Amino acid sequence: MEATTGEKGLLQLEKEGTPVEYCEGDGDTTLLSRLKNNQGIILKKRFDKNHVMKNIGKSLYLLQNEKGIKLSKISITHLQKCISYALSKNSDDETGLKENLQAIIPHNFGEHHLCKPRFCGQLRSPNLQYIHRSLPYKHSVSGEKLRYLLDI
Repeated sequence: MEATTGEKGLLQLEKEGTPVEYCEGDGDTTLLSRLKNNQGIILKKRFDKNHVMKNIGKSLYLLQNEKGIKLSKISITHLQKCISYALSKNSDDETGLKENLQAIIPHNFGEHHLCKPRFCGQLRSPNLQYIHRSLPYKHSVSGEKLRYLLDI
């Protein structure tokens, strides 16, 4: 029913002269498929921030269950917070978003070479020993296998 309503709404917008290029929502592609098959309309897909964060959380919790991986719920929540922060602060800056997202994993593993002072306490106070206040035991995340899987 959601796809049917979406199709009707899009056709109404097009009829009124409003061009539509993107469809924003969750990972369900039923509407896009329906538009392509029934109307010959091809739209680009965008995920909204809430669904992106939910999917990242699901992936991290699945990773937590793998043998040899030590990833606490607190660490998962912290990683989600870092990603959410990067998305919010760089909503109109594609380059800044890319740089911030690339720095999150190294930062949480105690490597600050990709960080920007805006979000990294180590760069703001290089003379002090940096403490991850939001991570368990206030230490960086560790584990070669975890790092490899998060970098993929």
